[in-house]
Amino acid sequence: MQLYAVFIPLLLLTRKTSRSSLIILLAIVSAIGFLCNLLTVYKFELPPHLIWTLPDPQQRDHYYNVHYFKPWTHLSVFAIGIGAGHLCSSRSKKTSSNSSSSSSSPYGIGVTSFLLWCASLITIFCLIFLYHTWVFGELPAPLVSGLYDGTHRILVALAFSYITYSLVSLAEDSPDSCLVRLLGGRFLITTGRLTLIAYTIHPIIQFIFLGTQSSQLFSGPIVALYVVMGNIMMTYVHSFIISVLFEIPIATGLRARSMSSKDPSNSFDFNSKIEKPSTVSGVINNNKSSTITMVSSINGDIELSKSNFERH
Repeated sequence: MQLYAVFIPLLLLTRKTSRSSLIILLAIVSAIGFLCNLLTVYKFELPPHLIWTLPDPQQRDHYYNVHYFKPWTHLSVFAIGIGAGHLCSSRSKKTSSNSSSSSSSPYGIGVTSFLLWCASLITIFCLIFLYHTWVFGELPAPLVSGLYDGTHRILVALAFSYITYSLVSLAEDSPDSCLVRLLGGRFLITTGRLTLIAYTIHPIIQFIFLGTQSSQLFSGPIVALYVVMGNIMMTYVHSFIISVLFEIPIATGLRARSMSSKDPSNSFDFNSKIEKPSTVSGVINNNKSSTITMVSSINGDIELSKSNFERH
């Protein structure tokens, strides 16, 4: 919530600036987040990653209190996500079609995009699985831990941001590609709509799970994978329930209210100069002469436009 409170006014102030200015500002914010993570881990001599603390509940709680749940810990990742969202929303087809050859491939992915995809996926998997020796061995030096803690968050965020941006580009440039049709399935669309709620309640699910465990030691990777998949499944089940009970009724009510507020009879455009429909009143006098008066109302003023037609 602290990050939202900071970034919403910041984005409102910079919405009229150029794209390059916003990217530079977000890069500075990401650098500040990196320094905060480096100094925090170095000062408290924390491990390079949360997983190192899982076997010991006391170390895990200490890591949570002094580092993991502080707003500046996720500052760089949040800034990179804001930048990626801005690039995706402001992207135009003309710009992407000149710089991408994705349409020449039946799968909608060019050679450059494929290589960047591979680099992003390799970066993500390396940062996840290559530090397992630290869990079983000695803790690295505080400076090494701080550098890893600050760097791996930025690299993972950049990798996921590129994957997201490339999927948005692919959906616009090659809407008939196999990958777009696969990702546009009804199941993925439904789960995608639950992403925000899942992101919000997933820490609560994790807290409940960790609170019932004396330690996080597993007999093998299959058991650990089973636990992770179970947490994800429970997160989406609860997200679906919350969406049905709260999000859908509230969104429906707000949509109905916005539709009623757009009723033409209740709205008035002060900048419009379109005249309202004319009204014709016929007055028949006693000597069988008819007088037809056309009256048009413009912004509340009554104007006589035509009167006194010839007698029959």
